[in-house]
Amino acid sequence: MNNSVFTTRPTLSSQALFLEQKMILAKQLHQQGKLEDAKKGYQALLKIQPKNAQALHGLGLISFVQKKYQEALKYLNQAIQIEQDIHYLNNRGTIYFELKKYPEAQKDYKQALNIQADFQDAQFNLANLYSETNRTSEALKIFDEIIQKQTNHIEALYNRGNTYKRNQQLKEAVIDYGRVLEIMPGHINALLNRGNAYLGLEELDLALASYDKALDFHPDFIEALVSRSNANALKKNYDLVIQDCEKIIRLKPDHKESYFALANALKDKLFFHDAIAWYQKALALDENYYDAIINLANTLRRLKHFDEAALYYSRAVQLQPNSADAYSNLGNILHDLKRTDLAIDAYAQALQIDPRSQRVHFNLANIFKELNQLDEALEQFDHVLSIDPENIEAQFAKGMIYLAQGKYQEGFKLYEHRWERESLVTKLRQYPQALWTGKESLDGKTILVYIEQGLGDTIQFSRLIPQLAQQGARVIFEVQKPLMGLMKQIEGVAELIAHKEALPVFDYYCPLLNLPSAIGMDVEHIPLAQGYLKSNTAYVDKWQNILGEKTKPRVGLVCSGNAMHENDQNRSILLFDIIPYLPQEFEYITLQKEMREADRQLIQKYPLFKSYGEELDNFDDTAALCELMDIVISVDTSVAHLSGALAKKTFLLVPYCPDWRWMLTRQDSPWYQSMKIYRQEFMNSWQSTFTQLAKDLKKELL
Repeated sequence: MNNSVFTTRPTLSSQALFLEQKMILAKQLHQQGKLEDAKKGYQALLKIQPKNAQALHGLGLISFVQKKYQEALKYLNQAIQIEQDIHYLNNRGTIYFELKKYPEAQKDYKQALNIQADFQDAQFNLANLYSETNRTSEALKIFDEIIQKQTNHIEALYNRGNTYKRNQQLKEAVIDYGRVLEIMPGHINALLNRGNAYLGLEELDLALASYDKALDFHPDFIEALVSRSNANALKKNYDLVIQDCEKIIRLKPDHKESYFALANALKDKLFFHDAIAWYQKALALDENYYDAIINLANTLRRLKHFDEAALYYSRAVQLQPNSADAYSNLGNILHDLKRTDLAIDAYAQALQIDPRSQRVHFNLANIFKELNQLDEALEQFDHVLSIDPENIEAQFAKGMIYLAQGKYQEGFKLYEHRWERESLVTKLRQYPQALWTGKESLDGKTILVYIEQGLGDTIQFSRLIPQLAQQGARVIFEVQKPLMGLMKQIEGVAELIAHKEALPVFDYYCPLLNLPSAIGMDVEHIPLAQGYLKSNTAYVDKWQNILGEKTKPRVGLVCSGNAMHENDQNRSILLFDIIPYLPQEFEYITLQKEMREADRQLIQKYPLFKSYGEELDNFDDTAALCELMDIVISVDTSVAHLSGALAKKTFLLVPYCPDWRWMLTRQDSPWYQSMKIYRQEFMNSWQSTFTQLAKDLKKELL
């Protein structure tokens, strides 16, 4: 708003001269910032001359500065009724702009320009209005005209830059801010906004340099500190984020966003408990701070404090009852709490709000999958793919369901999408040779088959190697080092190498778990289900001596696998839980190399149990121990596959929602003829399963 433009009238009398002198004095006081004294001067003039437009205008300007906008409008309206002055119109337009009454503001700016087309203040203000109301092309046209006439017009260059930035024309914005800074290097707002434009262009180093420059001129410039902390967060410079946030909080203790950003940095540094404390400080400033509530809940969930996290997710729903994300988060935590029915309800509520939420459809599908309601799960995954046909996770998940249903050809085809998943994409090998897909002839060719996942997978799928040899291939088989001794037995392996050893020359390559798809295997024709491995006689003799004379039936036992496995909490069991069901007439030998500490301590109290984990150097040792057992009982681990491949009688314990290879209802396995499957009858409960296993154990061995 122009504070200095007043119209001067010629002096016609002593009274007019007196009034003119009073006006000059009031304007001087106004320009000196002595607003109350100026206000008294204008009011004194109006007592003598009630229709003095300049005095009314002056009072309007003072009221505007004091943010008394309605009072300012009253004075400007009176002034304009007396005189249609372009400055009065322009300044009233600015009041309307401040009140976000954009049509009224536009009308005043245009009326001023109708009176004087080259009135630059009104042109500038109209351009700003167009920019603010997203009429970008009209705004830019006016700014261009102003800058053509006055190339160093700092305000026009700066605001044109702002218009470009608002319209995501970030490169053009950077240029305009640069021109401003050539004229005025210390223009801290131009430095700030140039940094923000660079941030939008993902030029983080240039953004930081611009923020640093702004802070050189004004070290306590809070907006620049905030933006710099945001850029450093993107660069994962979390210590610098914390440093800037702490300074902002010292300068402005109620700046809740900095408490939030500081908490986020601590969370990303994995200092979860410290992060929680800072989220709570942000909420102390604003108990309804939605983002802080969500991130606090997420952090509590990460620490598995599910009950407390659920309280905050519920609060988020109360704050934003029309947010699909809020209900989705609530569904997730209810799922963690195993409140499946309530989780489904929360997801259903989310889908009422946003029927096209991929994440909610995906999470709902996973719940149905865990409930073994596979058709319902497929329906939800299909919803995801109808929204995003390229969704890798949904395609992969569909493949896993088809495999669980025994639809191997469809399932293994979709299983190829595993290589596009974040968890495996870095393990995908690239060789100059061609990937074998099953279509290429292998006659007279050398193919490298390499491992990609766990030890159990290698044992399970190694049975397919002979089929490659039968096609005329020379097979190089790369395996994990602990399996080297056993895998020498696989028929058709021309050369066996350990993982990470130098590779010999080959023509084709194929990841091991690509073989089922490449050879077109189906569930009815799985080769070598009768067994394909044998224990090493020397190792059997070694372990016979270690175990000593057999005085009662021996049962091998595996309660847990790799603790880092994504489904370990469901597939592994505690020895404490199964011991009460195990018959006392047998001797139990634990067959796992690594054991949970709680299980290790428990075994020491039970003479029926023996453990030799530290003496198991490789799978030849484990195979020999399996050979010396009458029955092997195992959860879903590599030992279960080993025992099955050795054709040992194996009792396999699987959770309610099993891995795809054990299917859903069968008691036998198409992969291992010697295996019997014991399934959880109810989710999260092994009681009936253990009871039946104990009965069958006695039936087999007594």
